[in-house]
Amino acid sequence: MLLGAGAVITDIIEQRHAEQALRIMHQQMEAIMESLDEGVIALRPDGSLAVLNAAARQLMLADPDPTVAPATAQDLIARSVIELRDADGQPISPAEWPLMRVLRGEHFHNWDLRLRTPTSSEEHWVTFSGMTIAAENGRPALSIVTRRDITERKRNEAAVHAHAEVLSRSNTDLSCALQLKDEFLAMMSHELRTPLNAVLGTTEALEAETYGSITVRQRQALTTVRESGRHLLGILSDILDLAYAAEAAVGGRVDVPGPGSEVLCPAGTYCTGSAAARHSRAAAEPVFLCESFALPYPHRSSL
Repeated sequence: MLLGAGAVITDIIEQRHAEQALRIMHQQMEAIMESLDEGVIALRPDGSLAVLNAAARQLMLADPDPTVAPATAQDLIARSVIELRDADGQPISPAEWPLMRVLRGEHFHNWDLRLRTPTSSEEHWVTFSGMTIAAENGRPALSIVTRRDITERKRNEAAVHAHAEVLSRSNTDLSCALQLKDEFLAMMSHELRTPLNAVLGTTEALEAETYGSITVRQRQALTTVRESGRHLLGILSDILDLAYAAEAAVGGRVDVPGPGSEVLCPAGTYCTGSAAARHSRAAAEPVFLCESFALPYPHRSSL
């Protein structure tokens, strides 16, 4: 009999130790929950509150005192001082609040909502996640809702988006300005090349005495005109090269004719042109008065 009594006492002691360990564990869990910056709400299947930590109380209640905390989810919503809106700013009815959705067995993750409180004119962004923990028999045992403030992240995202829009507009304006610059250079170069080709063609025709004999002084004058015209033609060709290079750098098409391309000059001189001829002027090779370019601009056919 004494052995039986001793066994009972031992069982009681062990049970008390287990209960004490469980209480300590429960206190530790409560301390951890209270210290979290993230709001945590745990609900039993009947809707009663199992956990409502400090972050959740401070967010939803006017009086965050845990001794006067609501007992059920419905009571918490009724006493709540917050207003929830969706991402588009539309109000969310209490029946669709995260607490009620998770009680219906719905699971959601990172549901971003707008939050307003009467104590602050500033709108906050919060993200909610909800899930249900099932017991061994498969029935719901606990429904958990977590809340995290993401206002700073949303502000950063909005700033990045606004900055990206500014950069996009700036890039569009810059591309337009570069395009206008290229078109202007190409147009002006060709508008000047056309009469210049006529001048050079006529000068060469006069030097060849096509229109009659000329004196030595006249030939010297024509030589000055021809050399000056060639120099100016080289400058204009270099301007065209820059315009073509800029166009090619942004993905434009540049069609440069190869040797043998034939063009009739305005002066009536029949000559052949090659884009490579400009780069060999220093080698005293013949200077071709006409060069054919297929410009990537609408006005090229009129030049």
